[in-house]
Amino acid sequence: MCGTHYNQTRYTPEQRHRTHDVACVVCGTQVRRRVESKYAPTCSVTCRTAVQWGEHHAPADPYTWRRDAITRAKRYGARIVDEFDRGVVFDRDDWLCQECGITCTPPDPYVLTSATVDHVVSLAAGGPHSLANARTCCLSCNSRRAGNLAA
Repeated sequence: MCGTHYNQTRYTPEQRHRTHDVACVVCGTQVRRRVESKYAPTCSVTCRTAVQWGEHHAPADPYTWRRDAITRAKRYGARIVDEFDRGVVFDRDDWLCQECGITCTPPDPYVLTSATVDHVVSLAAGGPHSLANARTCCLSCNSRRAGNLAA
């Protein structure tokens, strides 16, 4: 009998996989871990990254669409880069897709009708990242356009 099957017949799951509560080594949050675990207890990917690579690699602040959009626009070489939030675009367009006219749902990468910000003249084609060049599009229409100037 192999070791796995021997342990399954000899010990109950509670005996084989004993757990206890310990504090995260980075932030102190309580985490349920296996007793035999050889790794430092962490509560999240951020804390695990800080343990593995040091504090300077852990993200300092949470993700924001605004900051990501500005970074992306600068990377594409946009000459005009205005700071705005996608909620302003969605509210201005009444959450309607400007391509197909359906009512969009809140942003979700797994729903084709979720709202996205589309640049009328794409960043790849030299368009500005401005409120005047932004419009609401459903994920399906925005993916289909994929940087094309014509709809």
